[in-house]
Amino acid sequence: MMTLRVGVLVLVAVLGCKKDSSIDQALPVELKPKPAIVDSSKLKAPALFAHIPADSPYVIGSFEAVPLDYYAKMKRALGPSVDQMLRQLRALAEDDGKPSVLDAILDELDGKLTSQGLESLGFSATPRFAIYGLGLLPVVFRLEVKDHKAVQATIERVAKKGGATLPATATRDGRDYWRVPSRELDVVVALGDNQLVIAIGPAASIDQSLPLILGTEQPPQNMADGKALADLMSKHGFGPHLVGFADTKRIAMQAFTLAGVQPSAACTTEIDRLASNIPRIVMGYSEISTKRASGGAVIELSQAWIDELKALKTEVPALGAALSDEPLVAMGGGLDLARAYRHGQSLVSMLNRLGEACDSAKLRETAEHLGTAIMRPLPEPIAKITGGVIAIQDISFSAKSRKGIPDSVEAFALLASTDAKGLVEAAMDLAPALSALGLETDGKLHEVGGGMLPIPFAVLAGVGDRAVVLAIGDKGKRLANKAIDAPGNSKVPFFVMSYDYGKFLALRARMPDAFGADEPAIDQDVNRRLSELFGRAGASVDINDKGLVMWGTIEMK
Repeated sequence: MMTLRVGVLVLVAVLGCKKDSSIDQALPVELKPKPAIVDSSKLKAPALFAHIPADSPYVIGSFEAVPLDYYAKMKRALGPSVDQMLRQLRALAEDDGKPSVLDAILDELDGKLTSQGLESLGFSATPRFAIYGLGLLPVVFRLEVKDHKAVQATIERVAKKGGATLPATATRDGRDYWRVPSRELDVVVALGDNQLVIAIGPAASIDQSLPLILGTEQPPQNMADGKALADLMSKHGFGPHLVGFADTKRIAMQAFTLAGVQPSAACTTEIDRLASNIPRIVMGYSEISTKRASGGAVIELSQAWIDELKALKTEVPALGAALSDEPLVAMGGGLDLARAYRHGQSLVSMLNRLGEACDSAKLRETAEHLGTAIMRPLPEPIAKITGGVIAIQDISFSAKSRKGIPDSVEAFALLASTDAKGLVEAAMDLAPALSALGLETDGKLHEVGGGMLPIPFAVLAGVGDRAVVLAIGDKGKRLANKAIDAPGNSKVPFFVMSYDYGKFLALRARMPDAFGADEPAIDQDVNRRLSELFGRAGASVDINDKGLVMWGTIEMK
């Protein structure tokens, strides 16, 4: 029975539906990265940026705090559920009969999950922050606080109430700090200049960098002006709430420094080759507001690699239409698999050269494993696939629904191919049982399954020259009829997804059994409240003139 249910769920998930409109329309606006509108020249870098070395291999920071109204909206929606969870945690702590740090923290937070309440504990309601490396390690986290002396008093008060013993404070250059040693990584916690500082790293690296961690010294060359991060914002359309990067060459060279090894000239040459093709990974948000949160990451690439990845893009009929009608969930994309395999082989060769030149057994092993998979030729049926679309427009359950099986579905799916008929014929040769489904290759839709499928609705399928389509429901059928022989006339992203997060959560909260979930009442309440807070969400992976872009957006109601 479990196998049957899983099979039905997979079948339903592989189908989708859409609006009766043009097959190859542009993707919905909410699925495209939207650059922030910010005059970076007017941004003022926070004081904590002065502690970031100009040559740090990785940095994430904020010029502006997340807006208070964003937190206020979250609290209005989730506050009752959070309060209930805190009460449950308090009850668990009280059952033990002994003082605990958790209980002490809950006491401190009681009635203080507000701007004024947090500031009464010494924290800032609108903090800015930075995470960066002093070399590869230690990693340092700096957070603005309203009053660092009040924060220290809060920490000491919580420890005393919770029966915990703080480590003895040490002092360096007039700055007190806590240090927690361990066999591998030490942790340092310090407060000063209205900043909370936490650093994690090997003991030797902590010792060497301690003045920079505590803030009693600043790097001679630092990011105090914020220009490095502001330039990222301008180039990639990120906003001021979070922006950062990881530098490929700096990370690689600092890894050798941390290991106490001097890379050879050949190793440095290969690192330079890698960094010239993949110089950085950059990340950030373009918007955090009461309307939406939107952000992502860009793997910056050389022009040669950008051109190669652009050549991997394919045409997939019906993808734009499938995403355009606010489906419950829809996803799809396209990729020239054969060409991608060839590009993957060159990447494996580069990793192998790097492993050999830098005498890295781990890199050589990784290259060997990847090479074993990639060097095999693609099976002929798979090599013909160029993309696909999966969507569920609507789905309904009732109290009488068998667990995991909906009463009705409006859905559509498409598999794009350079030779769809040849693909189906090859698949049937490999798996003769598929013939029993009654799939025809005459370019028309036919009902398939012959009553063998344990679902209460008909499934239609058809095979055209460039697409294999499946459909359930009237909407799915209309789109399938148009898509079966529609020419793709625009290249699509490698992957794109759109779903109604709020509607999905509401459906899950109403019908937990239909999703195979036995959730506690508190979790169901959280799902219901989240469904009232969030709307549509989208994600995409695509190539543009700056690199490989991974983006996501979620709307708030």
